[in-house]
Amino acid sequence: MDGQFINLGNCFETVDAGLRPRWNYLVFIESSFGRSVVVDDNQVRLTLKNLKSSLHKAISSDDKRLMLIDETAVDEALIQTEIFTPWARRMKEADKNNS
Repeated sequence: MDGQFINLGNCFETVDAGLRPRWNYLVFIESSFGRSVVVDDNQVRLTLKNLKSSLHKAISSDDKRLMLIDETAVDEALIQTEIFTPWARRMKEADKNNS
């Protein structure tokens, strides 16, 4: 998904038509994010919070990449981290017990 905007629409059919061809990308992104939360949820949270604070300074920053990041996406990633954390900690504990 090379930075293009995907208009998903308001109904199942248009959302399905927009996302189905990109399903493999979505699975990869979710799997990678979930793995990162399992490995170190505190670091993921800290990185996202630092990124969010950097976005507020993006206008005066020399790092123009920050202008490409949507603050809403960072907020949603923080929420998703909170949702994943209990599961991730159980996975980490189960892995320790099985090793």
